[in-house]
Amino acid sequence: ARVRRDESGGGYAWSKLKKYVVLAAIDVEANYFVTLAFRYTSMTSVTLLDSAAIPFAMALSAVALKSKYAKAHVVGACVAFGGLSVLVLSDATAKGS
Repeated sequence: ARVRRDESGGGYAWSKLKKYVVLAAIDVEANYFVTLAFRYTSMTSVTLLDSAAIPFAMALSAVALKSKYAKAHVVGACVAFGGLSVLVLSDATAKGS
């Protein structure tokens, strides 16, 4: 497979390709740990932590890949993360009692 060249004559942004490889490795490890979590915690807790994937993926892609999101997407991610926080706290207090 040939690597497409950019307009500057260099390779196809090897730094960008490296970022994608690193992000893919992080994604694989995250999925592994979610699967591993089933051994050590309840199904509810695993589902809650797994639902954090979208806000964290958005944050990681915004930092690493300089992705831009519409305000509605950011608001949706904040609502999802806020709900996740409330559910994690209620799950933690339920286990404590």
